[in-house]
Amino acid sequence: MEGSGSDTLVVQDHFVPDHRVQHLPLMLQGSYATPSQASEHSSNMTFISVGELILVPAQLGLARHAMEVTLEKLPSKLVAYTTYLAKNSPTHHLRVAEAITKFDMAELLMQRAARDIDSAALEHSVLDELHRGRIHSDTGTIAELVTAGIDILLSLSGAGSFAKANVLSRIWRDSAIAARHAMVIPDVGRELYGRLLLGADGPLPGMV
Repeated sequence: MEGSGSDTLVVQDHFVPDHRVQHLPLMLQGSYATPSQASEHSSNMTFISVGELILVPAQLGLARHAMEVTLEKLPSKLVAYTTYLAKNSPTHHLRVAEAITKFDMAELLMQRAARDIDSAALEHSVLDELHRGRIHSDTGTIAELVTAGIDILLSLSGAGSFAKANVLSRIWRDSAIAARHAMVIPDVGRELYGRLLLGADGPLPGMV
């Protein structure tokens, strides 16, 4: 999952004592095997919500870098087959604003999710299922917004953006891979959130 910040670690032939083992059902409810839960706010955070949200900063970092590179290089670029420089092109004005607005929306969703998680932890309460479902859904939406915004910026910058030597090519690839992490697939999160909003019958189709 290059570009997502998600890594796999494998430990073989090492003894793990019982007091170092965390059981997933308890972690899902924010109950951790630690003597410091009363004093450490981070020990009161529900596992899945945190696990989803930590994938977001890598995406937003890619978006910010794409924006920086574009705003540095694009204004002086001649728009192919026109007499425009990009900085004077109405089409480029509209599309750059659209892309960066998508990045802003993604960051606002991330900030709301972080506030929800932090507020519940500070109150030593378990974040309810509806809020956890919204965080799951929003994480997928953030990935969608970022990848869509980066696509716009690459289109504006032209086919040369996809050259291997161009940093935008790496940003685009990393973002596209990160957006396909299993925990940020948009429709999975939306279905789960929608079921919670409407009170659907039966068990939830995923963990929250």
